[in-house]
Formats: sequence, structure tokens, C-alpha cells
Amino acid sequence: MSTKKRTSVVTLLATLAISAVSFGALTYYVVNRPPADPIRTETSVSSNARQSRTDVPARRESVETHSPSYAGGQFSTRTEPTRVPAGQDPMVFAINNYLDKLKNVPKEVDVTNITVKNQIASVNFNDKMNGVSFGSEDEQIFVEGMVKVLSQFPEINSVIFTVDGRRIETFGHFEVLDPVPIQRASNR
Repeated sequence: MSTKKRTSVVTLLATLAISAVSFGALTYYVVNRPPADPIRTETSVSSNARQSRTDVPARRESVETHSPSYAGGQFSTRTEPTRVPAGQDPMVFAINNYLDKLKNVPKEVDVTNITVKNQIASVNFNDKMNGVSFGSEDEQIFVEGMVKVLSQFPEINSVIFTVDGRRIETFGHFEVLDPVPIQRASNR
């Protein structure tokens, strides 16, 4: 075999060996690499739903507003699309719209902001929520209704409640120690 042919065979074999080692190393990396951090979404928007704020970016032009219904021991809501007033946070607007329709919630009670972190919405009430009490059915209408309202926002999977940033653990007999899970139509 000539020297030229021997050099090309050696070069070919070296190239194949380097390729095989590179492919093996790449395969090892892909199989054994640490998991990537999940993409986290964090949204924090403060808004007093009673006032229009132009510094709050509108993420949605309309939301489904809910009207409570409790008949024969069954709670439900009727929905209708409603335009979000300019500058208002859609989540805060939708919740305060619902609260305005509840007979046993004082009109001074408002949600001041909703923060979403790791798919958990923190619904923050103003201090007028302190001392508000409900009957058992009213508790269900209050909590489950707010959770239904927030189910239209796909970035939320569960809900906690606060008053001026302090965690609420119960609404009368209705415990909310853990985040309340969102039940969407496909899950029912």
C-alpha cells in the first residue's frame, strides 16, 4: 500500500474515531444533563377597581363576569362577556364585579390587587374585609364564586386570600389554609 493511501486511511479512521467520541459525548450529555428550570411566570398588578388607572397595562379587553345563583342546595354562576374599563386589571375587575353582586358583602369590600406567582393567585382584599361574617351558604357562594371567576385566567391553577397582605385562613366555616384549586370546565 502506498504512503498516500495509508495516510488517507489513517485520516479517515481518525475522523471516524473523533466523530464517534463526539457523538458519544453528546449522547451522554443529553441523557444525563440536569433538568432545565421550568419557565416561571410572575404577574403582579395592583389596581383599585373603583378607579381607572392608566399605568396598568390592559392584558384583556373583556372578561366573563359572573352572577351568583344558589338554588336547591346547588351553587352556580351565570356568565356574560363584559368589557374591562380602560386601565383596570382584568382579574381585579372581574372579582370586584362579582363581589358587587353578592348581597352579604358590604359594598366597601374590594379586592385591591391580585398577584400571580407559580400559578397561585393571591387575592388581596382591603381592610374592610376584616370582621365580615357569612352564613354557610354565603361562604360557599363567596369563595367558590371567586374561584370560578378566576378560572377564566389560564395562568392561575389555585387561589389564596389575603387582607392587606395578611393570609386569610378561614371564611367562617370555610377553611382556606391551603390554596383553593381552580376547577375548569374540562375538569368537571
